[in-house]
Amino acid sequence: AQHRGGAAKEGGALITIPRRKDGSLREYHPKLNEVRWKEISLVFQGAMNALNPVYTVGDQIVEAIQAHEEVDDEQARKRVAELYRLVGIPVDRIDNYPHEYSGGMKQRAMIAMALALNPKLVIMDEPTTALDVITASKIMDEVLRIQKELEMTLIIISHDVSTVAKVADRICVMYAGELVEEGPSKRIFNRTLHPYTQGLLGAFPSVKGSKRRLEAIPGSPPSLVTPPTGCRFHPRCAYAQPLCAQKEPETTRIGPDHLVACHILSGRIPRVRTSDGRGAGPVAVAAA
Repeated sequence: AQHRGGAAKEGGALITIPRRKDGSLREYHPKLNEVRWKEISLVFQGAMNALNPVYTVGDQIVEAIQAHEEVDDEQARKRVAELYRLVGIPVDRIDNYPHEYSGGMKQRAMIAMALALNPKLVIMDEPTTALDVITASKIMDEVLRIQKELEMTLIIISHDVSTVAKVADRICVMYAGELVEEGPSKRIFNRTLHPYTQGLLGAFPSVKGSKRRLEAIPGSPPSLVTPPTGCRFHPRCAYAQPLCAQKEPETTRIGPDHLVACHILSGRIPRVRTSDGRGAGPVAVAAA
């Protein structure tokens, strides 16, 4: 997450909205319309599929603006032109259709739509998916510039370690739907504690420092329909003990602002060498 301004405070109210057992909404609720795009907006993972192919990109952004504010077409299009300048799209491309945009332009257009009503919080789901490295880097530079300029809070969901390292003030590491480690970005990279976070960083190449052999995490991610008992990472963990399979670990505070969910780090079980000799327990590692 990248934070400079005040995040939306409506989260508690949204949680109280009635839902079905599967988590979906039972019916439309006015609270959602008060928050969508105006307080919290979303940049979807697949910009290629998030835009309607039969409407121009500009018209789709105009529609989002007029759905929440009483403005005429001229005012809305003027706002779209401002957004295009902000995200680096030529204004004369407003009336183009999605198929006439490159992948990077579509992603920028989705960011423009997310910023249309000056939200306090923007959630970006895999913002660099399907983009080449150069385009992805340029877009993230643009996102950070806009975030600082507008003083908004930014949450980025990504599996790309390089993207996270570049933009995040604070990192939350999740495995199989559970939060396993949380802390300031520099602390997570320089004092990695949870075995999964260690494996994640160990499997990612670095362009700096000495060359090293990448280490893959053994096994495969579990099914979220029938997740493992206890710690969800224990079937793939080199340091797992019987307690790890029996009881879900509690979140332990390591220092003032570093949280870890691990039985070993909480002191409930000792660090011991596993039968395959892969180590004596989680240790702090320096980020590559």
